[in-house]
Amino acid sequence: MILPQNGLIAQLVRARDSYPLGRQFDSASGHHCSPHYSYTYHIFPWLLTVLSFFSLNLHASELSPYSFIAKKSLEDNIVTLSSGPYLRAGAHHFGGLWTRDFCFSIEGLLKLGHAPLVKNHLEKLILARRRSDNLVPRSLDSIPTVTRVLLENILRTSPKLHDPLKPEFKGEHGTLAIDSNLLVLRGVLLYFKATGDRFFQDVYGPELRGLLDFYRPFIKNGLIVQPKFSDWQDSVARNTATFLTNFLFWETSLELKRQFNFELSQQELDSLKALLWKTFYLQRAGLFRSLPKQEQLSLDGNLFALLRADFWRTTEERAHFYQRLKRSPLWKNFGLATVPNYPPGQKSWTTKMVGLVHYHDQMLWSWLQGLCLKVAKLFHDTAEVRQLEARLNTILMRDLAVQEIYTPATSLPFKKAFYRSENPFSWGAAFIVDAGLMK
Repeated sequence: MILPQNGLIAQLVRARDSYPLGRQFDSASGHHCSPHYSYTYHIFPWLLTVLSFFSLNLHASELSPYSFIAKKSLEDNIVTLSSGPYLRAGAHHFGGLWTRDFCFSIEGLLKLGHAPLVKNHLEKLILARRRSDNLVPRSLDSIPTVTRVLLENILRTSPKLHDPLKPEFKGEHGTLAIDSNLLVLRGVLLYFKATGDRFFQDVYGPELRGLLDFYRPFIKNGLIVQPKFSDWQDSVARNTATFLTNFLFWETSLELKRQFNFELSQQELDSLKALLWKTFYLQRAGLFRSLPKQEQLSLDGNLFALLRADFWRTTEERAHFYQRLKRSPLWKNFGLATVPNYPPGQKSWTTKMVGLVHYHDQMLWSWLQGLCLKVAKLFHDTAEVRQLEARLNTILMRDLAVQEIYTPATSLPFKKAFYRSENPFSWGAAFIVDAGLMK
């Protein structure tokens, strides 16, 4: 679906980007400051608020303000190189091609009509896999990711991407990204479902099977046990089985069996689902814990579980779970990653050093906000949908971009001397687009 580019909201956002006072000049540094602190940055959201009312009533096809801003944030991160179109994770320290961020952005990209980009980026990742074990790289970039992050955080500059793109398999802690292979497989499934194009099955059938077989050495007592700092909550040493990774493994394996006729045992898949319930369901909370035998509850896996009707024994069980989640701090704080906080000893020194000690517990994440809205729409919770959309309108019309993370006390974009919330943030923008365009 290609969305309209005209209308008052679209014109205002484009005007704000091009208006010369939109980036205030700092005579001391000789640079333009972030528009977050300029006069026009505060004026334009006010104009958007007033005029969007008329725009939305005069143009029935016009997107809601939050949907348009999310669309623009996502498409601003599309880059075209000599080897084709790709999606970068952000415009600054995440200016490379991060596999996790791209793969979680696929649903939003497909809804905006960017199937050729999805196909090209997925193929590039499959071709870049490590041949010894079929590991998909955690990122592709023209410079080392650590160099890009340092340049942005110290000099406020991020070099442009260019070919050739080099794969990176390990992060700053020397560990892989445990979910890269799963997310590429999930992306291939989403691409096929949206387009009907059998390209990946026909051209890369054995390679797809190899991506799934990568997980065999990590399975212990029926569950994937991951290395520390290797999933999306990579500021925490979660070197154990996690609910989200294993849920995605169950879901992706099931869909590979159903859609691509992978020879996988239905009995083993049913046993894995039962093991997920046994290991992670915390009876007193009525929600899924993030790690076995620990108290932390993360919003991520609980939301993904609600998206799958076949994960539940009855419709009533699923509906009751949704109501319990809505009553929890995870939902009420709109995008809160995890409660309670992780122990300080489990957190990485790198995030502590830049002031991000609560990166994956207290921070509010835009992609989780989008996923909350999608779940509320799935359950036809009209009152909750209105509330969440109002909150998204307030946040996005204030910032005119989808940010990565927000501080819990103020809901403002996180900012410290050595780390600023990435923006525009593809992953968050894509989830908001996906939810906003959901019927």
